[in-house]
Amino acid sequence: MLSRFAAIAGALLIAPVAVAQPLGSSFTYQGQLTEAGQPALGLYDLQICLFDDPTGGTEIGCAPNLDDVPVEDGAFTVSLDFGDAPFVGQQRWLELRIRDGASTGGYTVLSPRQLIRPAPEALRATRADSATTAGSALVADSALTADSATTADSATTADTANSATTADSAATADSVPWTGITGVPAGFADGVDDNSGGTVTEVTAGTGLEGGPIMTTGTIGIADGGVGAAQIAFGAVGSDQIADGSIGSPDIDANQVQARVFGTCDPGFYVRGINQDGSVLCSPLVNQNRLFSTFNPFSSGGGVGNLPSIAIGSDGNPIISHKNYANGPLALLVEHCSNPVCSGNITQTIIDSADNVGSHSSLAIGNDGLPIISYEDFTAGALKVAKCNDIACATPPTITVVDDPTNEVGEWTSIAVPADGLPVIAYHDKTAGTLKVAKCANADCTGSATITVVDDDPTNDVGQSLSLAIGSDGLPVIAYHDVEGGALKIAKCVDPACSDPVVPTTIDASPGAFNFGAFPSIDVGDDGFPVISYQASAVLRVAKCVSTDCTGTPILSTLDQRPASNIGAWTSLEIGLDGRPNISYSANVGGVRDPAFIRCATVDCSGPGNQIVTFSTSDLADGQQTSLAIRPDGAPVFVHWEQQAGTLGIVVCGALGCQ
Repeated sequence: MLSRFAAIAGALLIAPVAVAQPLGSSFTYQGQLTEAGQPALGLYDLQICLFDDPTGGTEIGCAPNLDDVPVEDGAFTVSLDFGDAPFVGQQRWLELRIRDGASTGGYTVLSPRQLIRPAPEALRATRADSATTAGSALVADSALTADSATTADSATTADTANSATTADSAATADSVPWTGITGVPAGFADGVDDNSGGTVTEVTAGTGLEGGPIMTTGTIGIADGGVGAAQIAFGAVGSDQIADGSIGSPDIDANQVQARVFGTCDPGFYVRGINQDGSVLCSPLVNQNRLFSTFNPFSSGGGVGNLPSIAIGSDGNPIISHKNYANGPLALLVEHCSNPVCSGNITQTIIDSADNVGSHSSLAIGNDGLPIISYEDFTAGALKVAKCNDIACATPPTITVVDDPTNEVGEWTSIAVPADGLPVIAYHDKTAGTLKVAKCANADCTGSATITVVDDDPTNDVGQSLSLAIGSDGLPVIAYHDVEGGALKIAKCVDPACSDPVVPTTIDASPGAFNFGAFPSIDVGDDGFPVISYQASAVLRVAKCVSTDCTGTPILSTLDQRPASNIGAWTSLEIGLDGRPNISYSANVGGVRDPAFIRCATVDCSGPGNQIVTFSTSDLADGQQTSLAIRPDGAPVFVHWEQQAGTLGIVVCGALGCQ
């Protein structure tokens, strides 16, 4: 199966090393790998060997095998070490062999071999004892050439001769015998510098100089354009030789001198390179580890995890709300992870247990960095909000009944916190079959909220499943399900409280299809246009709006559809650090329901290459009610309800695509 890989183009890098330290023999190799014509993604095993010929020749040696090398968007970086013995001035080629990281089979040899450019050849400099003592004074290739030793200004005057022959730089060469240096001029072959004191009869201007020839007296100077890279030894010009302000941008050749570096990379990205103008190139971080775990710290007998919601706390760690529905009070629970991958201790708190509470919870992080949760009080038929007083919700929160009319309300809550810090909540009025919005009067949502009926379709039940986000203009936008209409609808508010009339927009519909448009999840792309995932009958679909209010014809893409399956329930969508949507959802294939994940290949999910990952669980009815968040490093984490076991499941991805 490895024949689908394309050849790799690579780049070799040598990191700078302090003069007083040995250079070492390792160097960095960067490559680009494609699989079936697309940039590769995942873990791969590499073998890299050294040859003295581009096609045949002799295998000189191989670097230690490299297992599970991460490849993201086709790019990878490894460190190679063949020792310094192979590099004696002749050309060398690298041969790459590759296989899937999960495979234990043979490797596929990629062609052509890669020519090693001159940088690693610098390793042979470590063989000379003078490399760490004599500096540049006794190295034949750099200190005894005509450019630095025979011009009048650098070799025959007493003022500068000490750079090549005085004790300041040459006396430290005691550790290097003359017999250890090649290319020694004939006059020095006896190991004694006794050729000084001769008579100069004529001086002729060489390359880069003007004036002369001089028989007696005269002047030789530097010709215009006479000094280039070939005439300047590495490190010969420092700040002491350049007057302040004497060199400006017009004097700099950008092909030879790197401009001052500027710019930063977003969280979850690293500096991959530097453009000619000094701006940085960024690439996403990729972690080789992926954790798939199930935890139920509340009750070993099961009965938790129902209708969960996850967010990333201000400490960078996941925090999760969910319902305990058995083996104890019918309560709202909160879990706070002690690290970003939830591998350590988990702090659990019973938030509210006064009634049968905790269904349809939605958790967000306030502008003060503290969690706030909306949820249903089933006993009272009311909408409630719990505002935590610490980052883990470990101390008793402030609990407020936000809406408690005669109708049964509070189903399908979704909460968000706009820039004004006053939470806004969308929820379903089950009795009236309408969509409602509550705008809190303060950050804790205490006091009287502004309650508005946003969509009161007299014939259809609307808002039975819904999702709310804050638009790029700071105003709420709500995606919701029209049950009888078989439609996905959008309500874009025109004021912060949604109190002014809203004209709903139908995004996608199949009249008569009961679950068409169900389980929507909305987020706002980097361009300000909303993106919605939802179930379209039995498939997973994404709608990308073409305006901030979702008017106009959206871009519709079907992401996952399989025979004899029910795909796309309980979707949860978040925009990643790279602007591409990430979606968790439930995939019921052949009666087996598992949690699944997609990272879209494009910002609108319309292009090929969308990455689908399914996580198998031990029970047949697991993988329901997913909720997803993006960690600060860019990797996704999502929770789901494992119905059979009655537990809360969590998938913590170590790579952007969960692969």
